Amino acid sequence: MKGTKWFLSMVLCAVTAACSIPQRPVNVYDKDGVRFDYHPDWKITEDQPFSGASPSRIIMIDGPNYALLTIHLVPNTVPTTLEEFANTFANKRADGIKKRFFGVETNLAPLVEGTSENTTALISGEKNVGNRQRFTVPVHGKLVPCTAEFFMLRRGRYKVFLLALAINESIESSRAALQKIYDTLTLETHQ
Repeated sequence: MKGTKWFLSMVLCAVTAACSIPQRPVNVYDKDGVRFDYHPDWKITEDQPFSGASPSRIIMIDGPNYALLTIHLVPNTVPTTLEEFANTFANKRADGIKKRFFGVETNLAPLVEGTSENTTALISGEKNVGNRQRFTVPVHGKLVPCTAEFFMLRRGRYKVFLLALAINESIESSRAALQKIYDTLTLETHQ
C-alpha cells in the first residue's frame, strides 16, 4: 500500500508538471502613469504627446503579421465619442493602412466599403462594448480583408480610446497578445 501511494504521488507530480503551462515572457510599458504588459514580439513604435487638447498621448504597438494596437489618451473634457473616433478612422483608414503596412502609394484604388457591428472585450477587468469594422484594402491588385476594433474607457481625468487592427488571416493569432495588454492596462488617475 505504501508503494502504491508513493507511485500515485509520483504520477500526480509528473502529470501536474507536464500540464503546467509555461508563462510567456512579457515586456512592460510603464511611463507617465500608463502601464501594461505586452508580448516581446510586439514593439512600441510611437509614444508621444500629440497635438490637440493637453495632456494627450498616443502609444502605438506593432505586432507580427500586420497587427497594430493604438492607445489614445485624451482629457475627459474632449467631447469625442467612441462612434466619432471609429468613424474618423473609417474615413481616413485607406491611405493610412496602405502606407503603414504595405508601403504603397496612396493613389491606389479606394477602400472597399465594409461592415460595422458591436463587439465586446474584457479590458482592465471590465466588460467593454465597442465597435468592430470589417473591410478590405486593395493592395497590389488583391483585396486584403481587415478588422478594426474600437473601445473607449474612462479613467480619472482621461478618456482612453483603443484601436486594434489586423488583417483577417492573422487576427486570431493576435488575440492573446491584445488580451495581455487589455488585462494589464492601468492608468494612474490621481494626476
